[in-house]
Amino acid sequence: MGTTHQSEPTYLPRGIADPSGTTGYIADARGGISAIDLLTGGVLWSTSEAARPLLLLDHRLAALRALQPNAQQVVVLDVTQQGAVVLVSEPVVFPEWVRVSLHNTATFALHERRQNSDLLLDWEAYTFYRGGAAPSAQVLQQVTKHATGTAQINLATGRVTMLPRDESAQLPVGMNEQPVPPVPEPGAREIAVITPRLYYLVDEPAGVGVHRACLKAREIGSNQLLWELPLEERRVSRPTPLRQ
Repeated sequence: MGTTHQSEPTYLPRGIADPSGTTGYIADARGGISAIDLLTGGVLWSTSEAARPLLLLDHRLAALRALQPNAQQVVVLDVTQQGAVVLVSEPVVFPEWVRVSLHNTATFALHERRQNSDLLLDWEAYTFYRGGAAPSAQVLQQVTKHATGTAQINLATGRVTMLPRDESAQLPVGMNEQPVPPVPEPGAREIAVITPRLYYLVDEPAGVGVHRACLKAREIGSNQLLWELPLEERRVSRPTPLRQ
């Protein structure tokens, strides 16, 4: 087997792909990770040991799982052994006020990259005022916080070192460094191009007051739908009827 270390991931919606573009690793509907055949959409295996795929290192997948409101943990899985756990890192602990998420949000985001035998997680966190009335300057100063940093995880030992943020390392703004073709269907988001296919998420009704996020694959050029895979469901609020 040839070496397939990724210094930067090849992104998919909710996950990453291997360098050949044939296998994807995505955050699935059950809160774990599923390996999928990117040609057919078939699920190859699933695990509940981690929830966010980060980076592929030959036959090992570095992934993330939640520990506490301000802490996460890196788990390394063997993709040739149905996702068997081969390494668990020390806790990655952020400042006490940080509320981490397994997906990038407006208040917490991270970007994964590899440096030699280490996994680097560049992170950024915010808090801000969420009340209704206009706050005083003192209250605003107390609740508004911002911090950045880099978590260095040794993938041989699991040791974690928290470092100052390398400001030259920017959080990604797009999926992959390829031109994105026209939107494949209304509502498509997180579009990723891995030629000759594109992958994206779209929300679809799944019952009264419920929407389901589906991962879809289409052929570039013909826009033919190749497969779709349901992911998580979420409830949507219905507008309050106007009084007559």
